[in-house]
Amino acid sequence: HLIKYIFTTNNSCVDSISQTVQVKAKPIVNFTYPTGGCLPPNGLAQFNGSANLSDGQTVSSWAWNFNDPNANGGNPNTSAIQNPTHNFTANGIYNVNLTVNSSGTCVGDTTIALNLNLKPALNYPALNSVCINVGGTINVATATVTNGASGTGSYTGPGTTGAGIFTPTQAGVGT
Repeated sequence: HLIKYIFTTNNSCVDSISQTVQVKAKPIVNFTYPTGGCLPPNGLAQFNGSANLSDGQTVSSWAWNFNDPNANGGNPNTSAIQNPTHNFTANGIYNVNLTVNSSGTCVGDTTIALNLNLKPALNYPALNSVCINVGGTINVATATVTNGASGTGSYTGPGTTGAGIFTPTQAGVGT
């Protein structure tokens, strides 16, 4: 854009000068993130940032904010790389923000509200063998969730109730 300055003296003498100013576009920012809402049991999420830049600009910096109240020194709440990972240790809605600065000093950003949930980390100790002629039932409900994921569980299998009560005579011989 051409910007012109015109000056007129009190005696009607006129002069002018002009300069050109270029208006650069701000980066159009986006990122990909884990879809489906379920993270692995350890809560690791991979993010991939992208920025559409025009006018020959390049990215000068990436700035992520995961808005995770459980972040700490070993799992920081921010990152300055294009494709970071972050461990979310609790279920919740996280307003993840990515800000991109361009070489033309333009800034673009986007915030996406992510509803993230941890898949349960399960532990189920080995069960002892039993003889079919053992009378009655056996409690096999010894599985536990080890990463704090909340929800409900049930047991299934031949001769097994949802509560984890196993009846060998109903299950029959075998594994």
